[in-house]
Amino acid sequence: MPSLSAIGDPESVKYRYSKRTIFLVEGSGDKNAFEAIVGAGYEADIEFQIASAGAGQGGCKAVRDRVTELRPGNKRIFGLLDGEVAASVGATQALLYCTETIFTVPATDGLIFLGVHELENVYFENADVPAIISSLRSAASLHRHPPAQVAQSLDNNVSRFIRASVYKYTSAYFHSRGEMRGILNTKIFGHAPSAEVRKIVVAAVTSGGKIDWKTFVAQLIQTGRSARGALRGVASSPTARRSWLLRIADGKELLAKLRQLHGNLGDEVEGALLRDVCKGGYPNAFRTALFRVADVTPSTFAS
Repeated sequence: MPSLSAIGDPESVKYRYSKRTIFLVEGSGDKNAFEAIVGAGYEADIEFQIASAGAGQGGCKAVRDRVTELRPGNKRIFGLLDGEVAASVGATQALLYCTETIFTVPATDGLIFLGVHELENVYFENADVPAIISSLRSAASLHRHPPAQVAQSLDNNVSRFIRASVYKYTSAYFHSRGEMRGILNTKIFGHAPSAEVRKIVVAAVTSGGKIDWKTFVAQLIQTGRSARGALRGVASSPTARRSWLLRIADGKELLAKLRQLHGNLGDEVEGALLRDVCKGGYPNAFRTALFRVADVTPSTFAS
């Protein structure tokens, strides 16, 4: 029988007694993307659901809180999170050195992390981003942003968003210790002039009054060294180096920058990139790894 407290939360009852493996995710975009990547034919075995958070839905904290609450009653409940969230649980190194589609951290029962900074990085690694961005425009402007130009923009900006990731991982470290009010919003790296970025970051770091800039910079240097060590460790060729950079750069903001530079494109870019990802080998690799980690044995074969 469910507890009296659970009866007041129908979602908890549903999850506790579900016969399917449930993956809680941060938002509707994640839910739709993971459903598309896993593909049809597994609906009897798994489901992706947005983690509820009080009166609202979504966010990595909601996923972590719901897994903590619900997993003791049902070990088939997991949280599926962006790789960057690992920095909030002291596992930045696990992300930096990851070479698989997903990874887990021993101290976080039930949490599964993408093996890249976030979902958008999957697109950069597995879709033809320059060709797709170049093609999503009217016939009149079709040749204004050729794929080679988009590819050059990608190469010119990836280092900026590696820097953004290192800053974000450092702020996540302090936020997890209660020493920063929140995790740094990396939009500033794509929109603020370079001369202004440091001023904005200093204000964000010191506004809580619990750490000073010197302390933040010391940890930032350590995180940067870890990133460079990981790059040297996994990047044995120019191709491997580029792959690592595209995995670890702040993917959401890098994609936003490319959209801005090449026609102020809308959200339709993400759908086109997702469709391209689903044509390649990533879906099978992701599905195989996810089912292995969650101990899912498909009851039927996908068509």
